[in-house]
Amino acid sequence: MKSIPVPAPHSVAFQGPSTSREGPAQTLLRLDSNENPYGISPAVQQAILAALPLANRYVFSDLPVLTAKIAARERVAVSQVLVGAGLSDLLEKTALLYFKPGDNLVCPSPTFPLFLDAVVATGAQCKSIACRSDGSHDLEQMEAAIDDRTRMVYICNPNNPTGSITEGQSLLRFCESVSPRVPIFIDEAYLDLAVGANTQSMVSVLLQKKNVIIGRTFSKGFGLAGLRVGYLLAQPDFLAPFHQVNAMTGLNISSLALYAASAALDDIAFHLHYVQQNERVKSYVYSQLNRLGYAFIPSYANFILMALPLPGDSFRKQMLAKGIRVKTMEMHRTFWCRLSLGTLEEMQLFVKALGELQSR
Repeated sequence: MKSIPVPAPHSVAFQGPSTSREGPAQTLLRLDSNENPYGISPAVQQAILAALPLANRYVFSDLPVLTAKIAARERVAVSQVLVGAGLSDLLEKTALLYFKPGDNLVCPSPTFPLFLDAVVATGAQCKSIACRSDGSHDLEQMEAAIDDRTRMVYICNPNNPTGSITEGQSLLRFCESVSPRVPIFIDEAYLDLAVGANTQSMVSVLLQKKNVIIGRTFSKGFGLAGLRVGYLLAQPDFLAPFHQVNAMTGLNISSLALYAASAALDDIAFHLHYVQQNERVKSYVYSQLNRLGYAFIPSYANFILMALPLPGDSFRKQMLAKGIRVKTMEMHRTFWCRLSLGTLEEMQLFVKALGELQSR
């Protein structure tokens, strides 16, 4: 898929996209949070309804069932799986458990800011390395930035907000080289939406007993964003501190979320259908952005980073006036919109609104 050339993303720490919760009470389109627009599968709905009578009971004793399913899916040992109340929760806990003042995190820029913010909150620093012009990670520069105060390396693959993928074999070599020196956290929140030859999980490195941590979520590909379920894959000794501070592991996960996640893993066909629809919609949006003359970075996720010809805040407000929520940001003196992909019908409405703004 050919895209319009774009400038390299900025090299300073990414501050995170701006969004708006103002505007019409009944917003027409929610294209700002990278949500699954198709909802949850009928099987998951049935699991939630069946779990309602158990809402007055603690369910941590049932967590091993979900943990075992995840371990089987990822082909790892049960002791290498930690389930939490969303990947964001696990990222924050990782920062609190493993960072202290004087430490540093080597990370790309731009990238998902939540982990970076949590690290800074501990008194540690972030050493941000500019992504390549295609939005992927500059692994050579990231490795060069590691010093004796580096506590961890963070890689988001596919990267949020660029949507770019870092080529699998290159990342594999990086992990094999760097992980003996410092832990590498690979955020694969969007990997189950990625299609193509370069879309390789780093679970294989974990199986080699390397010091690699994989982060996954049920929020994107499985559509459970509102239920908050995520998990880490790591060596048991890395996960040990989590168990120490949360002796009753699983108590922070609701019964509805636990049973919904378990049912989602049993309904892979629904997930695969979403992946196919996401690719179809993405191709349509590519064609329309090219037609209208908007630059963008090809994406391996459920969003597209498109360049804007006007300040992001102005674009966001104009879209909001049309009932469309989007996120905007500034990188390398260029304004950008991180556009979440909705259904085909929703994106047709967005393209119509975009054309109307362009003709003003």
